[in-house]
Amino acid sequence: TRHSVTDRFEMKRVCCLLAALAALAGGCSQPAGPSIVVSDVRVFAPVAGSGAGVAYMTITNNSDRPITIESVRSPHFDRVEMHETILEDDVSRMRSLGTVEVAPGAAVEFTPGGKHLMLMGIGPETGPGTSVDIELAYDDGLMLVSATMLDRLQAD
Repeated sequence: TRHSVTDRFEMKRVCCLLAALAALAGGCSQPAGPSIVVSDVRVFAPVAGSGAGVAYMTITNNSDRPITIESVRSPHFDRVEMHETILEDDVSRMRSLGTVEVAPGAAVEFTPGGKHLMLMGIGPETGPGTSVDIELAYDDGLMLVSATMLDRLQAD
């Protein structure tokens, strides 16, 4: 009987070890989602007489570390800059942002009256109804965002 108790003990130990390895392997084999997600993209054409359009979006960081948006560009514009509208001495002003950091598990909204993308030097083939590509360069790679350009009068 002593031999059978030892055998059962060894069998339980092997089963526990196999269960732990299976759980670990199962956790490792699950595909990770994207570290960055861009949603609610709206791109507006320049107002008549203005050379700059504007884009708004939400950038969500699904990773466990900060992500820094380092630059933005578009083949449809000469220049794209990240800006922020701030209130200074009761006057609304825009300032250029070199980078934008998105904290782990957080989202940064680019909205009217806050952070936004200034789209300067619109290309001759670009206007309301055309598809616009915007490239966000961040510390882990590049995110391509596409949206149909809207007339500024369609802003909500």
